[in-house]
Amino acid sequence: MTETFALNYSDLHNPSIVSGGGAFAEYILPTNNSMKELSIGTTILIKDKRDKNLIWMTGTVIEMKSLSPFIADRDILLYNKAGRDEASSILHELSGPHSEQRLIARVQILSELVQNIDGSFIQTPVQQPASNWSRLILPKMVATDSEIPTLQDILGLKRKGVHVGYIGAGNFPQQENKQFLSYNLDVANLDNKHMFIVGESGSGKTVLLKKLAYELRRSGSSSPSPKVIITDVQGDFLHLLMPDVIEPIQRTGWQNLIDKSETEEALQQMGPFQLLYPMPKNHDKKTLMQLKTVIENNGHKVVEIGLRMQDVENASEIEYLLRLSSEQAVPVLEDEMEAMLAGGETVTLDNLENRIQSILNNAGEEKQPATSGGVRYYKSTFRAVLRGLRQLRNVFDHHEPSKLTHLNPLECLKFNGTSVFYLEHLDPEERLMWGMQLVKWLYENKREKGEFFVFIDEAHQLIPAKPPTAGKGGTFPRLRDNFEKLAREGRKFGINLILGTQSPRDLHEIVPQQCPTRIVMKIDKGNARAAHIEEGEARIASRFGQGQMFLRSPFNGTSEWIRVHSEAPPLPHESMTKFWDKLADAAKSLI
Repeated sequence: MTETFALNYSDLHNPSIVSGGGAFAEYILPTNNSMKELSIGTTILIKDKRDKNLIWMTGTVIEMKSLSPFIADRDILLYNKAGRDEASSILHELSGPHSEQRLIARVQILSELVQNIDGSFIQTPVQQPASNWSRLILPKMVATDSEIPTLQDILGLKRKGVHVGYIGAGNFPQQENKQFLSYNLDVANLDNKHMFIVGESGSGKTVLLKKLAYELRRSGSSSPSPKVIITDVQGDFLHLLMPDVIEPIQRTGWQNLIDKSETEEALQQMGPFQLLYPMPKNHDKKTLMQLKTVIENNGHKVVEIGLRMQDVENASEIEYLLRLSSEQAVPVLEDEMEAMLAGGETVTLDNLENRIQSILNNAGEEKQPATSGGVRYYKSTFRAVLRGLRQLRNVFDHHEPSKLTHLNPLECLKFNGTSVFYLEHLDPEERLMWGMQLVKWLYENKREKGEFFVFIDEAHQLIPAKPPTAGKGGTFPRLRDNFEKLAREGRKFGINLILGTQSPRDLHEIVPQQCPTRIVMKIDKGNARAAHIEEGEARIASRFGQGQMFLRSPFNGTSEWIRVHSEAPPLPHESMTKFWDKLADAAKSLI
């Protein structure tokens, strides 16, 4: 088969270069339209000679421009090889107005490729500029010659792992001989498995999270049965527990060319399932009954849990809930909580309130009674603490089954399957408290046998950049420290975080810092900086369709942004505008 290539295009003023800014070269494309699929962002292969030896380089097209012989910006085509496709020949052939312009592709050369004894290729830094002899080639997906690098070699793609999607620079994945090139995360061998996913509403982020959860359970990751925990702040993941109510995701376009699994098989691989339902003080009994009716009819269980004061490690964790202007209220609570723990007493709101009231009752005419720690405060401070404890009753110690057990309510997360942690019905402050308890529980149980993959959708609501209320105190530094501790140390023990958000500007900066694998789906330019994506990629990402993404994962061999297309998994999925009506109808038919 004849090789299609583009010739090097350079002159004295615009040579191929290697400098501190990178390595760059330009190529003039052939006129026979044989490279019509080449565009900005396309991965290319460069064939070159150095000291009579053949070398390979890889790069990306960063600019496309046309060359007109009547507006020539280059006087001398010094280094171009003479021949049939000589760049200057068009100047001699034209005798009147020209009918076509030659296209020039400017590429950034990213690496040189060296072949190992076993036939594989490794990437090394660029040592010298591309020569005037060099040729630009569109790499093949499937190897036709063992000595020519394929697209899989160039991109350093793993041949096994968790399937994310398919490679493709344009609006569709690249196809060759009816085959697509898969992008896999070799999760079993990643030193850091944390992921950060950004995508605005309608980008396909929730579907991607479902796909990743399914693929992790299906592949087994690095352990036979990794436990999956999914926080659900909008109700999208309830679908997984009710396949008789919600239809599978419909595939369209190119996705119909890919073999698809059956929904029943996919749910079996992802299951078993359980729903964790945190009980607010005034919960919606009707909705809970509907959920339990439909979910239990599908063979899954609903576990009701409640926040307990005894699980709060430090009073600073709840400072934002106290709604008090007195900064001395928290030290008073800390003294009494420490005294209760030292005396073997369970820290409950009732016990705390009794202790504070007892201090006031015993103070008599004394203006500054002392805490159990011996520190004196004005009576007004103790009264402020009582008011704060009454506020806490809206959040803590109102779910009797959780209060009566000696186990932490989150112990149910040791479930060997997929747990959907439902938070949609809670206000932001309660969600934040459950998020803090979840992070703490995961860290305390990091030595639990097996792996955990924890999906936190809309992570900016659980790990916000700013507090949701006026009271800051020590709550948010503590949240940041707890999250960082979990992210740094938990991964060594198999606690892996997959965090998604549609509002990266509202997410704490510690999240992307700890997540080396990053995915950016459709995003507006205003959020691009917070997502840590460059201007050029941001411009393209702002026009993405559903399921399209940029991905970067240095630990997986993808140090530069690469474009990936994810297909819809065979799992239940429904628009939330229709879901609640379907749920109500299904529950009514079962009662």
